Amino acid sequence: MSHFEAQSDWSSPGGPEGEGFLPQAAARGSGWLWSVGGYGLALALVWYLLRGVSFRALVSALAQARVSWFIAATVAGFVCNLAGETFLFSRLFTYLRKRTGFGEMLALNASQYFLQLVNVVAASGTFALLVSRRKRIGWLEASFTLAFQGFVDLLVIVGMLAATRLLLPSLAVPLPWYLPFGALAVLVLGAWFWLRGRPNWMPLRWLYERRSLGAFRRARLADYRRLGAIRAGILLVQGAVLYLQMRSFRLPLSLAHVLALYPGELLATSVPLTPAGLGVEQAAIVLIFGAFCEESALLAMSLARNIVGVLLRVVAGLVFTPAVAKEMVRKG
Repeated sequence: MSHFEAQSDWSSPGGPEGEGFLPQAAARGSGWLWSVGGYGLALALVWYLLRGVSFRALVSALAQARVSWFIAATVAGFVCNLAGETFLFSRLFTYLRKRTGFGEMLALNASQYFLQLVNVVAASGTFALLVSRRKRIGWLEASFTLAFQGFVDLLVIVGMLAATRLLLPSLAVPLPWYLPFGALAVLVLGAWFWLRGRPNWMPLRWLYERRSLGAFRRARLADYRRLGAIRAGILLVQGAVLYLQMRSFRLPLSLAHVLALYPGELLATSVPLTPAGLGVEQAAIVLIFGAFCEESALLAMSLARNIVGVLLRVVAGLVFTPAVAKEMVRKG
């Protein structure tokens, strides 16, 4: 048996990864450490950020907020994000694996949103496991198909940063010009590696031929364009939602300014360190927007955004997760 064939056994539906070996191991072993550590880090970050802000200033910011506007914008943003990402994942697997409908992905994606409240890392692995069982593909193959979408997402976010730095330099995130353009060049080079075909150099050919990386090999330039366009649309809607949330707290920023800075906040919160981004999101909001708004109002808005978001995730979990759990038990 060749090394390539041995690798394919581990990513087949019947292999350990196909049965969710890694997510189950995380749940049995160190999963609770991730959860406790994530919430510990989140609370530490929130405490650190609140040290220099008086309780009276937070209460004042909340008292001045248009609560009904804020809740309406947050609920609309959650629904749009859930629907948009569900459509994105259905297109992802349709283009690169098997035909997948919006309805197939909705309950799985909503369950992932709920599980992110417990353990962000396990939620991603469990989502890949649920998709692999429903589509009858290996867990590693499902995981790396989702990783391909993550790569496209990074291309879109860094591309937005570079575009705002070029077109709206006065509104862009204050980074040295070469950072976004350099990062974009590296990502484009990575995409070119997969698009150009089988490399001649042995180490690169070994990487290229991994069965679990089939999504990267199968993707064509049209797939990058279509998936990137869907993600860009989702991000623009979420940037507009953030603007409405900020206006609800009377923060003096224009829509153009929020949209220009929003990719920086996305990049800062892209690493899944804490459940639902608690703490990390507050730090990113203060870091990115702190030069233009009062810190107390930013923290009040961001904390309220997280709290309402947690409640919406719980609702999504109560609605969709029981049916997904029953399906997984029935399929064994």
